[in-house]
Amino acid sequence: MLVTFPLRMLMSNAAVGFLQLIGIDVVRNGTGILSAPDALLGIPAGKKFAVDVADPCSGIRSLFALMMVSALYAHFTLKVTWQKWVLFLCSAPLAIMGNLARIVMLTIGTIAFGAEFAIGKNALTDPSWFHTGAGYLVFIVALGGMVGIGAILQSLGRFNLAKLTTAFEREKPPAADSDPSPEIPPGTPDKPAPKPHEDIY
Repeated sequence: MLVTFPLRMLMSNAAVGFLQLIGIDVVRNGTGILSAPDALLGIPAGKKFAVDVADPCSGIRSLFALMMVSALYAHFTLKVTWQKWVLFLCSAPLAIMGNLARIVMLTIGTIAFGAEFAIGKNALTDPSWFHTGAGYLVFIVALGGMVGIGAILQSLGRFNLAKLTTAFEREKPPAADSDPSPEIPPGTPDKPAPKPHEDIY
């Protein structure tokens, strides 16, 4: 409860902000996402649609699952310790992004097709197929982001290794000549021996 409720508030705030950004007029009431009121037409908030971010929608289960998966993925695909930690710490924002995509999908589905189609007769006991399918979107977004970040970290590791190798080769002193050309002794065809000195009497 200490973690779940703040996550519910975070997800509802994020969902309302994103929906308003894409032009859907919504307001937040606690953890609920409601259609905005229309004073001219006398329509109260939540009359057109209302979606509540309940405990299962908080993302706590997907967060724990993704933390475990990211730790295993980092262990088997990355070699440098700091890269493993970066990928592991990214599991929390990735889980939030995936859960945000799910809540936005359910809200848009409710607006377009109605609550019973998008949510179901009861979100906990009798969810619709749309609601169930939206749950997989969490892992599609989160795992896709995890693989993408892992690939970037691997590329950075290869780039740094290549750069380090190039710098080492530049600073490496030239190797001594291990096979110097031997001096040609006198008397060989390339270097004829000098004629002996002849005394004239």
